[in-house]
Amino acid sequence: MRLLFVANVADLYGASRSLLRLTSRMVSEGHEVEVVLPEDGPLRPKLEAAGVATRIDADLAILRQKLIKTPGGLLRLAVRALRSVVRLRRHILASRPDFVHTNSAVILTAPLAAKLARRPHILHVREFLSDVSGLWTLYQWYLWLFSDRILCISKAVSRQFCPLLRKRKVSVLDNGIPSWEFKNADGGPVCGPGAFWRTAGCVLVGVAGRINLEQKGQDVFVKAAAEAAREHPEAHFVIVGKPFPGNEEHEPRLRRLIQELGIADRVTLAGEVAQMREMYASVDIWVLPARKPEGLGNVLIEAMAMGKPVIGSAIGGIPEIIDHGVNGLLVPPGDPRALAEAVSRLLRDAELRRRMGEAGRRKFYEKFELERCCRSILSLYESLLAAQQPVGAMAGAQRGDRSEARASLP
Repeated sequence: MRLLFVANVADLYGASRSLLRLTSRMVSEGHEVEVVLPEDGPLRPKLEAAGVATRIDADLAILRQKLIKTPGGLLRLAVRALRSVVRLRRHILASRPDFVHTNSAVILTAPLAAKLARRPHILHVREFLSDVSGLWTLYQWYLWLFSDRILCISKAVSRQFCPLLRKRKVSVLDNGIPSWEFKNADGGPVCGPGAFWRTAGCVLVGVAGRINLEQKGQDVFVKAAAEAAREHPEAHFVIVGKPFPGNEEHEPRLRRLIQELGIADRVTLAGEVAQMREMYASVDIWVLPARKPEGLGNVLIEAMAMGKPVIGSAIGGIPEIIDHGVNGLLVPPGDPRALAEAVSRLLRDAELRRRMGEAGRRKFYEKFELERCCRSILSLYESLLAAQQPVGAMAGAQRGDRSEARASLP
């Protein structure tokens, strides 16, 4: 099959890493894959190294909060959207993919461009938009109308859509993460910005993701660290990640908070770390202290793949990952004291950390391994292809055209 994916960012965080894993696997299955990106970035060379073709389209119309909050911003977005639809439709007609697969619901024009080019469109919804703007009431109908199928990465994400839409085209597909990425990590020293060595007797507590205090809650983590540090001199806390472009002020705000709380010697801001497998192995407890709903939470799933206990906010898709008291702990969002108590509970009990880590690894293999996700998507592609097949001689001809591509499917 020939597949065209459309992405909204070119970084190497959650949604982009999921896209990289999925497209790389499709190439390994013998499919021809191209990804349209809005800009150049670290994702592009990773895709190309995996055999995925890339194309930069700086005109892609992407929903940004700053644009949709003002009439002027909405007008600029509308003008850009018209230009984006024309360009993207032209490319779809030229490349003739079997499917257009959009990697985020914030990409405004891909569904319409695919419809105008008469190509099947699959939308992957990885985020919460219902709380961002009142426009969601109408926007969800637009997405539904111009998509053949809508895949949501959690039940929580799917519940954004009204019940009528959920019944027809919306389904839940958990993120898939390859187990091989998290094998043979020795927990040794981690290199990169803010590098540190794991000292004897130290217990590391970590959080990873874009630094966004209003969304990811790294400030909540720091406040909880200040409380837990008083009781646990053996604990050290590490924050992995950098701010999203436009949110650069979040990092100095976080650094000031660390200084004000007097824990600069107990907290490491590691920046972006290329060797995340080694980082997961080095850290003993992983935390996702989200203030606002997360679509799912790849950081927690990846930590579980490494056999690590996890703590997360009881919001969005996180409770679908964490079984409270089994593979981790759930805490109220935005509550540093509750988070500090959960961290202290795990710091006090190494055996509990071990049991929760083992339970997390089992759940990873049962629910989140990449094989399951890829087979589900390939099955969806096949069913949509079959639904499009005409009858008679034309159908036979088209089946012959696709026989080689289908040979690799389950």
